[in-house]
Amino acid sequence: MKSRPTVNPPNRFHDQVVAYDDGEAPPASQIAIIDDHTRSILAHNDSPDLGFRWSVNPYRGCQHACAYCYARPTHEYLDLGAGTDFDTKIVVKRNAAALLREAFDKPSWQGELVMFSGVTDCYQPVERELELTRRCLEVCLEYRNPVSVISKSALVERDIDLFLALTEQARFGISVSLAFSDNASARAIEPWAPSPDRRFKLIETLAAAGVPVGVMCAPWSACSSAPPRPVPARPAGSCSACPAPSSRSSRTASAARCRSPPTRSSTASARPAAATSSTTRGSACAVAAKACTPR
Repeated sequence: MKSRPTVNPPNRFHDQVVAYDDGEAPPASQIAIIDDHTRSILAHNDSPDLGFRWSVNPYRGCQHACAYCYARPTHEYLDLGAGTDFDTKIVVKRNAAALLREAFDKPSWQGELVMFSGVTDCYQPVERELELTRRCLEVCLEYRNPVSVISKSALVERDIDLFLALTEQARFGISVSLAFSDNASARAIEPWAPSPDRRFKLIETLAAAGVPVGVMCAPWSACSSAPPRPVPARPAGSCSACPAPSSRSSRTASAARCRSPPTRSSTASARPAAATSSTTRGSACAVAAKACTPR
């Protein structure tokens, strides 16, 4: 990944702020990997707005560099910046899988759903080499523990084999994060994430493989609510995310879903796909209809 100008807002925990004169600037930012020697991996929340209590975050910071990311201020706890530091200084938990196995072995563990990741994208580019998320999912499969994943990365296609095994032997669902349908808008605000077109294709690929897939539409903004590109009508059942209709009435309903433009789904509040069956078929159907429309 190319270097970029270093721009960070003032750190709220710092007593002093460094300012630069015109023509001066800090060194350009490049990707740096920082090891995190954490002693536990399961994060707990008691929020009534979320459909899960436990999550695993193999990484802190995120290379996707989404401007709206709510996790940016967490980098300040590490004495780093919430701007380009968050995008380029990636903290990794190399022993995440071993720590997860330790947590599952405790008598107090009740086999609850585990969310990947809840904070930053567990399939960001560094995952291609480190495979921390994949190793954690292998532990979940070993213990047959329910899993939900949220990501905007096409790298998830690498682990379809694990997704299918978890679906069969435990419980699994994945939500593809999709805040924009327009590539230009997404590139301006999510500069290093896969394009919306690529994510629509990802949804189609997952659905065709039999993976329970949904859509997480957030944040909702003026760009998000721009008029969607028209979606030509498709024959009922031709969308790979739609169940095959068994009657005339179901064929009509299925066709209506396939012709509908992408809409805000129930996952907008970050509720995992595994928690709602309607996300698996209903919401994914409307978006995958666009993905399988010839261009």
